[in-house]
Amino acid sequence: MKTRIITSLTFVRNLIKSDQDLEVCGHGGVFSNSHNDCKACPKGTECHWLYQNGEYADLENYSLQELEQRLEFALDYVDSRILEWQHHSASCKCELCGWLRSARQLYEQALQQSEGSLKF
Repeated sequence: MKTRIITSLTFVRNLIKSDQDLEVCGHGGVFSNSHNDCKACPKGTECHWLYQNGEYADLENYSLQELEQRLEFALDYVDSRILEWQHHSASCKCELCGWLRSARQLYEQALQQSEGSLKF
């Protein structure tokens, strides 16, 4: 399950990277809590997510619950893009809408697996 979530996050990581305007960013898209311009940046939340979930993050060592939280952010991000682009995610055949449908199923499966592991 963890491997499937990590693989799914790659799509969103690439999407967020493509949405970042790195020519304007004085930090090259590397988020820092110590820089006020990062905190005030309208892309700060996405940049911070990238910093925590980038290709150099040790995602394999995250718990299933931590990965679920990262996937939940990714779902919200993609859902907002789909709304902005006025797609109909239930029927649209584009890659973004397809990812959203499959990632929602993955998220639900992960939640069920987490809940099952909490039962005594």
